[in-house]
Amino acid sequence: MSAVKSRNILVLGAGELGLPVLRNLARRAKAPESH
Repeated sequence: MSAVKSRNILVLGAGELGLPVLRNLARRAKAPESH
């Protein structure tokens, strides 16, 4: 059970870190000339 809990924590952590990354990618996609 502990392995499942740690896996959930990793997934949640990756999700929190992934949100800003997706936002940055969306900004770059909307304004490629700035890149």
